Amino acid sequence: MDKMGGHFGKKTPTTSTVRQYYILSEALQAYKMPTEIMDETIGPPATVAFQTMPSLFSTVVSAALLLASAAAVQAVDVRAYAGTGCQGPYISCNNIARKDDKCCNFNSAFASHNLAGSDMQYVLATRGFAFPNCDLNSPWHGVYTNTCNTPSFAMFSTQIYWLNSGRREEFKFPTNTTNCEKVEPDGFGFVDEDGVEHQGVISLEKKEAIIEAVHKGDYVALKALL
Repeated sequence: MDKMGGHFGKKTPTTSTVRQYYILSEALQAYKMPTEIMDETIGPPATVAFQTMPSLFSTVVSAALLLASAAAVQAVDVRAYAGTGCQGPYISCNNIARKDDKCCNFNSAFASHNLAGSDMQYVLATRGFAFPNCDLNSPWHGVYTNTCNTPSFAMFSTQIYWLNSGRREEFKFPTNTTNCEKVEPDGFGFVDEDGVEHQGVISLEKKEAIIEAVHKGDYVALKALL
C-alpha cells in the first residue's frame, strides 16, 4: 500500500504513474501556506507560520488540476512598477522556472512588484531589495506569494523563494546571500484606456526608452515601443 492508501498491485508502476504520484504529493504539500506578511528589515529574518487548509476536498481537487496541467510549461514573471500598489505599466523578468535561483535586477528604482504566471502555487515568498543583486546588506521587504510588495523604500532587485517538496511548519528568509543568477528585465506591459493589456519585449536598443516611459507612465510612448 502506498502513502495515499492505494495499491499498485503486482505490476511495477510505470514512469508516468510514478511522476503523477510525485506531482500529487507535491500538490498536497503546496497547501501548507504562510498566512502573514513579512516585515521589512535589515536584521534577523522575519518568520511566517504555516497553516494547513482544513478542506481535504479542495486539496484533492487542486491536486487533480495540477495533474491535468503537468505537461504545461510552468514559470512565473516578476513585474516591477514605478507606482505603488502594483498599478500602471511595468517591466518584467519573464519565465523564471520553478525553483530557479535567480535575482531580477530592475536597473533602476521601482516602487512595487508582484508576480504573474502559471506556477504560482509553488511560490512561497518574494523579497525586494533596496540595492541591486539581491544584496542582503541592503534593506529588504518580503511578502507571502503573490501579494503586492510595496515597501517604504525604492527597490532595485527582487528574488523568488519556492516551496520545497518537504514538509515544513514555518518559513524563514535566508540570512546569507545566495549565489543566485542575476537576470535583467526582458519584457514590459501595460493596460490601455480600453482595458486591453499589451506586452512587449525589451530590446537592447529600446531598453532605456522603455524604462523611461514606464517611469513616466507614458502610454503613448509605450505603444510606439511595442
